[in-house]
Amino acid sequence: MHKHFTATLAAGLLLLGSSAWAHHPFGAEYDSRRPAHLHGIVTKVEWTNPHAFLIIDGKADGDRSEHWKVELGNPGALSNRGWKRRSLRAGDEVTVRGWFARGHHAQINAKTVKLESTGTEFDAASSFYAARDTDKGPQRSGN
Repeated sequence: MHKHFTATLAAGLLLLGSSAWAHHPFGAEYDSRRPAHLHGIVTKVEWTNPHAFLIIDGKADGDRSEHWKVELGNPGALSNRGWKRRSLRAGDEVTVRGWFARGHHAQINAKTVKLESTGTEFDAASSFYAARDTDKGPQRSGN
């Protein structure tokens, strides 16, 4: 019984540790002093934990067109802000506002994502706000 408990505890700590390792604070990867503005076409939507991602072919701040990885919040936080799994699809034209990554070329943490065909602007549940974010229920950004 004691061996089983110890093994279960060790496995739980291992999983907890790997989960914490995979998640990062905003400041470790993104620069809040480098705002980004990206316009392009969604090529892929990854609805995954601990963060969802958009892959977008487009231009950020007027530079040349590139293949961008855009980090969103986790699926639960996105759902609380009005997102659905199919809110965005490959082929959709979007504008993203957020912040550039520190060391990764062509990566952005999104603050908002605007679907150009409808004008709908979604709050991207950025980890920038995680320290002070509480569950405020469904919301869309007005910015």
